[in-house]
Amino acid sequence: MPIPEAQLSLTLDRVAGCIIQVPLKLGLTVVDELGSQCGAAIADPDEKFVEFFVTDDPVDWPDGVLLPAVDWMLIPADRRRRPPGRHWAHWTPRRERTMPADVLAAAIRTVGGPS
Repeated sequence: MPIPEAQLSLTLDRVAGCIIQVPLKLGLTVVDELGSQCGAAIADPDEKFVEFFVTDDPVDWPDGVLLPAVDWMLIPADRRRRPPGRHWAHWTPRRERTMPADVLAAAIRTVGGPS
């Protein structure tokens, strides 16, 4: 059985910081709200979430799930910017991948997530 193209476009990479997972629609709205201030964000339309990379462990988190700490994860290849499958909702170079958790939390509150 052939491997779907979307799966061939994934790369195993080191993870720095923490990963916050939010519902897809909210996550894509947050990406738009933050614009160039957004760190890297991975969208998964099949699983209906967006994952954000944050520099610090958030204490008070609105409408998101702090994923268990990992050293490695499958991320989309740099060129993978559209569906189908996991893709970059907002791509940044590796050194700029994370952003402060409070910036992300504030953006979620701004676009209508829980306070």
